[in-house]
Amino acid sequence: MYLKYGILVTLLLLCFCGVDSVISGWSPWEAFSLLRAGNFRFSGLLPGVVLLVAILVGMALCDRFFCRFLRPMGAVFSLLPVIPLFSVHRSRQNCAKGCAACKRVCPSDLEIPEDGAWETAGDCLQCQKCIHVCPKKNVHSGKGVVRGSAIWTTILRAAILAALLVLAGL
Repeated sequence: MYLKYGILVTLLLLCFCGVDSVISGWSPWEAFSLLRAGNFRFSGLLPGVVLLVAILVGMALCDRFFCRFLRPMGAVFSLLPVIPLFSVHRSRQNCAKGCAACKRVCPSDLEIPEDGAWETAGDCLQCQKCIHVCPKKNVHSGKGVVRGSAIWTTILRAAILAALLVLAGL
């Protein structure tokens, strides 16, 4: 699960050092676009073709394989739910016996932490499907005015991400 963080750090370091040409030919999306165009000349794109095949196999075996394990932007977005304002929690004592609707609907297959727990799921996409599927309304996200509101949560996350990018000089 931590591979996407390594990929993100590696890409950032290569770009900031100005040696991103080292990974030229590694893009599985370049290989895919050539395949889609009917161009089968993959000179210099062998690593990209291998990665594309690996991603396709992974996607056949695991739901949302690329997003969960490899996607660098997934690493960026997974840092925001760690902020308590965005983390999803539930009040377990009010759950119906045997109910696991929130776990079944989660596209990342995550266990929702209890209210007051410090642990948060960095892979939470904040899709908030778990909030809407809970029959007892025990699952919630955020605090105050943004609690459980997908629109306000998304706007606030985008603003924080934009501020971080501005601070980083990007």
